[in-house]
Amino acid sequence: MTFKPKILIIILAIGLIILSPQLNVSSANGEISYSKMLKTFENNNTDLREKQLSLNDALRSYQQSQKDVKDASSSWSNTVDMLNKLAIEITNEMKFGTVMQRSVALTKAEVLYKQQQLSTETQKSSLYIELRNSYLNYWQSRVRADLLQNTASISEANYAKNELLYKQHKISLQDLEKAKLNLVQNQNNLNDAKRKQEQSEQALALLIGTDFAKIYEINIWESEEKLEHNFVEPYIKQALKNRLDIVLLQDQIATNKLTIDTYDKYLNYSDLSETQQKSYDQLNKDNDRLYYELQKKKIQVEKEIRNAYLDLQYSNFRIQTLINNRNDLNSDYLKLKEQFKQGKATENQVLEAQLNYNDAHITYLKAIYDYNTQVYKFNCISNAGLNINIAQTAQISTSQGRGH
Repeated sequence: MTFKPKILIIILAIGLIILSPQLNVSSANGEISYSKMLKTFENNNTDLREKQLSLNDALRSYQQSQKDVKDASSSWSNTVDMLNKLAIEITNEMKFGTVMQRSVALTKAEVLYKQQQLSTETQKSSLYIELRNSYLNYWQSRVRADLLQNTASISEANYAKNELLYKQHKISLQDLEKAKLNLVQNQNNLNDAKRKQEQSEQALALLIGTDFAKIYEINIWESEEKLEHNFVEPYIKQALKNRLDIVLLQDQIATNKLTIDTYDKYLNYSDLSETQQKSYDQLNKDNDRLYYELQKKKIQVEKEIRNAYLDLQYSNFRIQTLINNRNDLNSDYLKLKEQFKQGKATENQVLEAQLNYNDAHITYLKAIYDYNTQVYKFNCISNAGLNINIAQTAQISTSQGRGH
């Protein structure tokens, strides 16, 4: 492969690279915010729609149960009035059947609704994390392609310069071949990066259900999210109160206990049929098991939250370290740029310093993004079932976050 030595244009291109240490993947077409992408994703994702439809069905069933209970209460009231007028005794069996029809049926319907709600929230959380990861992968592939494009341009400039020097008999053929090999390797790396970028773009577009990724550039500038509390105990307390998996176990225990208490209040065990006795005994066994599961779940949740909180603390510390490292590399770059103007540093030294800074800056951005994803996960496990929206947890903005 032969390249014409357009030295002036290439030097100008290198100069522009040197003068701009920060990468910019923004497009003239504009940026797509994460919240906008999330909205499109929610509207287009089949799994989310199906889960929401199932949740709506469960809610309607629960509301119907509420109506049935109200109707049953009214009917029972009319029945009591009629029986009193006819001087007919209202037996405990009648009362038992009425209570079972009302309270127990309603609590069971509520449990079923909450089970569907838990399933829906779990599915949402999983899909939102998948979207964030896909979003990040596409951004990383774009940045890598941009970096390798710069590297390939520098290699092309270097080869053209060496080709000219070779013609002037100032370098050997071996030096020229070395520059050519470097150029070919960098071009191969660039082609590979472009293929990966295209694959990640297609994966993101498929996940979102639209061709957004082909129309807009993506920017992952994020400000570091702050936790509401500076210690973990409030989150544990909040989770033990609000986590749907815990609430469900508590509701199941309460439902069984209501049924057991209804048996105890209106019927004698010895008067129960064999089927009723088996049902009564099984309810007691189930409640013992559920109570054990509840205590086990509470211990598990507390451990889960403490570990996640420690991970967040570590990630936050890592961000501080990355900020310091990035700032140090930026200082090195600025010093070398001044030395280059004074003839005390080479062009390659400046370019290497710039690339080191860019790499540190990208690592910092990714760390912020990953940290915010961790914050979202932490909010989910400590406050599950409260319809947390990741767009509120980690807003994308054009601000450059902390440390700039």
